[in-house]
Amino acid sequence: MKPAYLSHDVKTFPVFNGADSVDQSFNARDHVTSLVHTPLNRPIYVLDNLLRPALLDELREHLYKYSMYYYDDTDDAGDTDNVQWISGHRTSEFVKSEIWGIVNATLSQLTGHTGWYPYDVSCNLNRAWDHTRIHKDCYFKEEYTFLLYLNPNFTPGYLGGTVYYEHDDLSSIVTSVQNKYGRVALFSL
Repeated sequence: MKPAYLSHDVKTFPVFNGADSVDQSFNARDHVTSLVHTPLNRPIYVLDNLLRPALLDELREHLYKYSMYYYDDTDDAGDTDNVQWISGHRTSEFVKSEIWGIVNATLSQLTGHTGWYPYDVSCNLNRAWDHTRIHKDCYFKEEYTFLLYLNPNFTPGYLGGTVYYEHDDLSSIVTSVQNKYGRVALFSL
């Protein structure tokens, strides 16, 4: 049985040239604008202009047209992010896209590891009045979260950024990433 958020007819992700079409001269390090390591030596990368503007716009339009958000108000004792509006997308379709080609190349170049495959592809809709929770995304060192900001007209100071805390110490902020259209936060926390 499919999860509720995949029960609709999901359209394929924007493919453009496909996952195998990433330019051989592509260098993810050229897009890194910040790299911070936690005291536990876990990296937090910030990358700008990783995806071409046309690809970003196509992805945003695709998500606008085809995402079907479901409301999740389960109380799970604080073990998850408490994002209330989520739209899941088929991993099997995502890995055919140019976007996955770029994500995969970025992960391989920055971590030195190959053979990446996404276990979850979703779009979270967070509104100013939602109350997401501080949570851990990655439980294994080999696991990364690729967070892409898709708000084209974001106004600084309107929240929407991401704050990273030291492991289980909410009084110690490691860094924060401000929302910017096309910006990526890549982390293993």
